Amino acid sequence: MRPSGTERDHSRLTSTLAGGTVRILLLLLVLVNLALNALAQGANVVGGGPPGGAVEAMVVDPRDPATIYAGTDRSGVFKSTDFGKSWTAISTGLANLAVYSLAIDPVNPATLYAGTSTGVFKSANGGRSWAPASSGLPKAIGMSFISMLAIDPSSSRTVYAGTFARIFKTIDGGKSWTAVVSHPFITQTSRFAGLALDPSRPATLYAAASDSGLLKSTDGGRHWKVIRTGAAVERVLVDPNDSAVIYTSGYGEILRSGDSGKSWSRVTSGLPQTVSVALAMDPRGSGTLFAGTFEGRVFKSTDRGGTWVELSPAASEINVLLTDPVHSEALY
Repeated sequence: MRPSGTERDHSRLTSTLAGGTVRILLLLLVLVNLALNALAQGANVVGGGPPGGAVEAMVVDPRDPATIYAGTDRSGVFKSTDFGKSWTAISTGLANLAVYSLAIDPVNPATLYAGTSTGVFKSANGGRSWAPASSGLPKAIGMSFISMLAIDPSSSRTVYAGTFARIFKTIDGGKSWTAVVSHPFITQTSRFAGLALDPSRPATLYAAASDSGLLKSTDGGRHWKVIRTGAAVERVLVDPNDSAVIYTSGYGEILRSGDSGKSWSRVTSGLPQTVSVALAMDPRGSGTLFAGTFEGRVFKSTDRGGTWVELSPAASEINVLLTDPVHSEALY
């Protein structure tokens, strides 16, 4: 869980670069400082992000890329229908406003799941109202923290939720949940921060443990094996065009596997030797990647991580990056 006591504003930055126009929703400590930096870089600050805490999760409507949802660590969920220019709070029924993960149904985008520090909430109307959907999830303080959500693209009533030490699964749209990870490798302090499904074979899952490594299941979570140990892993991505290609990011490194996790190589040329957690990929499978750091820097690679170039001026910590499913030049 990231600290929430620091006052942070948000801004949507449009920067014209060699790689195209990139719209970036940044978490800011001081808006004025970002504006000065942006002007020095030839950038244009054109809007604001949702108020009330750090943005910890974002999803975009797969049918309407103008519609974006953002979860904050203090003020619940916000919705934008104009590419992030304006935001509306949509937290009616959301009993816990500390939101750390979001998932949107790819079949019915009006259905959303929000992972909070005390369980999962579900909306069936585009966020206008929320109801608890945590039956079977842990209730103990700390253990009920839902750090990651992922929906099976082939069966959208199947949803996975990551928490401390365990991953849970529902096959009935959140009515009931059962634990699907039980492995001696996982300690009680391991937080499942990243979860990715193979888009071509959704029964294949990769789970990133924040202080342990990476696990893999090929049967929908019934059985797991450790495919990487050592460094902490915060994010995991599967290439939509080549599911053998996997990327992970963690504290100080980004790794790539070209053989479904059997072997790994560092892909950090051009990246600073610093914390890099946020990771996103062009959903069209072009080989374009984006990485964000705790220092507020954003980097782009167009060769599957072979080389990286910096896009943004320095701002404050970036917890999440989101790519537009239609406009590959758009990054939030």
